[in-house]
Amino acid sequence: DAARRNVTMKIEIPKSLDEVKALVARKISESLYLDYKRSEALKKGDTTELTKDVSAFANSDGGCLVYGVIEEDQIPAGLDSGVDMSVIGREWLENILLARIQPRLDGLVINVIPLTATHAIFCVAVAKTLRGPHQAEDKNYYKRFKLKSEPMEDYEIGDVDRKSVV
Repeated sequence: DAARRNVTMKIEIPKSLDEVKALVARKISESLYLDYKRSEALKKGDTTELTKDVSAFANSDGGCLVYGVIEEDQIPAGLDSGVDMSVIGREWLENILLARIQPRLDGLVINVIPLTATHAIFCVAVAKTLRGPHQAEDKNYYKRFKLKSEPMEDYEIGDVDRKSVV
């Protein structure tokens, strides 16, 4: 898959439940390239936070969001019950991200890792932009800064634009 080959990251994207459990067991903390989210953060309706976080990774150096992990002070504490796949599916998530972040993202990879027959962990990996800067659905531009998604300053938007390749 072309998108999978184009993603170059500073971290390994979890592809199995064992890999997610290893992040928790080894207490791999959040970083500029890794963010843990509870499953409830993926919900239909208001997807502003989702597009903000994904666009921030794209506008920075890429990274991975792992939905289904409980974190305390940026350290993973365990897995939650997972995302309900009857409500949120891979296709829905991909469609939201590709439709609500402008310009369209390159190198988006979504790994759905089953926990049970009905619930899963979702890993959303985002490559550093080649066509940015990317705007979240709230019409703002974000970057990763001090383990959070923060609004970009005007000069930073220009910097990302100048570094982008069409």
